[in-house]
Amino acid sequence: MIKFSKQATDVANESALHAWAEVNNIHIDNVLVRNIFKEVILYESYKYPTEEPVCAGFVIWDGKKKTVWLITYDDKMIDRKSADYKKLAEYAMKQTDRLLSMR
Repeated sequence: MIKFSKQATDVANESALHAWAEVNNIHIDNVLVRNIFKEVILYESYKYPTEEPVCAGFVIWDGKKKTVWLITYDDKMIDRKSADYKKLAEYAMKQTDRLLSMR
């Protein structure tokens, strides 16, 4: 099951987002969407239990509200080649598009 949760407030900019992620041990590895004008960034988060990374979830930064949203799949890591990963990625993009359309 996909979990979509508000994680932090007062994350004022991208530097603060990176600091927040480091403190909370959340890797923000792969930028999928970066729209600075609308203040929205979508990152893919990986974990590295072996040499091959697995998806831990997606991170959406809303710069207008200074909020971070975390999207995970049952709070577990998933293989990037699985159907669960595809569902999670589609959901993250849908939520990002929704946020962008509100601007």
